[in-house]
This record gives sequence, C-alpha cells and structure tokens, in this order.
Amino acid sequence: MLDEVYTPVEDVTAAQSTFLDGLSATERAKRLLDVVRTEAAAVLGLGGVADIGTDRPFRELGFDSLTAVELRNRLAAATGLLLPSSVVFDYPSAGVLAGFLGLLLGGDQGSGSEVVPSSVVDEPVAIVGMACRFPGGVGSPDELWDFVVSGGDGVVEFPSDRGWDLSGLVG
Repeated sequence: MLDEVYTPVEDVTAAQSTFLDGLSATERAKRLLDVVRTEAAAVLGLGGVADIGTDRPFRELGFDSLTAVELRNRLAAATGLLLPSSVVFDYPSAGVLAGFLGLLLGGDQGSGSEVVPSSVVDEPVAIVGMACRFPGGVGSPDELWDFVVSGGDGVVEFPSDRGWDLSGLVG
C-alpha cells in the first residue's frame, strides 16, 4: 500500500527553508495553496489546478481513503512535513489544508483565519435502526446482545421451509 512506500524527508528544516525561502506571508500562503491544488489535481488525474477549487470539499472532488493517503504522501514530499494519513479529511478543502500546512511550517498565526479540523472526536455513536435475521432463536436486538455476551453458538442448520435446493448447495 501507499503507506509502505511513504518516506518522509529526513531533514525537515532544510526542506522547509528551501520550499518557502524568502517569501512574504502572502506569497507563502499562495505557494502552499498552489502546491495543495497541484498535487490534488495530479492525484485525481484532473487537467490542472483550475479543477480544484479553494473551498470545494475534497470528498466532492472524489477523494477516498486511498487517494487521501497518496495526496498526503505527495504533500509530505513537497513540504518535508510528517503528516497523518487523515489530513485530507481533517482539513477538507485545498484552502483549509494549505492554511494548516502554513501553520505547521511556522507561518504567521496572527494573519488569516483559524484552521479547525472538521472531525469531532468525542461525538457518541448512535444506532438509529437495526433490522436483520438473528441466529439461534434470537428475536430482538436486546436478545442478540445477551446471546453474544453469554457466548451463544449461532451456527444452525439451513432452514428447510424456504424452498432452497439444499442438495445443490453441497458440492
């Protein structure tokens, strides 16, 4: 997989100083945005940066977990930063991601808007509905949990009342 071939830049300080060396804060922000948009377009096989809007969410552009890791790897190589594989989903547009990279590269934190990850870590999981056939004579979701906790065995014979050709199932 892509994570296995990911090799971060060894000398992050040298990579950072040459990548944005001598640029004003505005030029740094523009260069980072250009890099994010260029690499995103390359990963998705698009014609160019015009296809990657500054505020358009990466998910709308077609990013999935595999392409997100590929973009992370390309941005890590370009900037010298060690980035998490979730960076594309945590910072979900080119503009937001470029701002985050600017902060990591020591940009002026007083200029520009605050970068906030899109994911919420402490949100509880809610099961809204559940429908399925339960094994072992279980008749409800509550009974299923009791069945699992008690270590019940859910392997049963094929039902004979469904019209299946059972002899044809066994080869």
